[in-house]
Amino acid sequence: MNEQVKEYRKRYSRMNVPEDFEFNWETMEDYLNLIDSNGAGFNVVSFVGHGLIRQNVMGYENRKPNEFELKEMKRLVAEAMEQGAFGISS
Repeated sequence: MNEQVKEYRKRYSRMNVPEDFEFNWETMEDYLNLIDSNGAGFNVVSFVGHGLIRQNVMGYENRKPNEFELKEMKRLVAEAMEQGAFGISS
């Protein structure tokens, strides 16, 4: 997770979660393990976010990704899917 995404998460999450809430995961695997360890009263499937993948690789650049960036985005999506993501959201 790059620093821009961490800052975005910190700034905008305060609108939706309590102040003392901490994001203590960085990967899909970490997130799903957290759900498993706390228990869930319902079935949960998680999607990896297209925007989050793009932000991690390109920041907030308003352009098409270059070949390297696209390859890295594909790698991150594949990694999230291997870790248990159900799909990708757009």
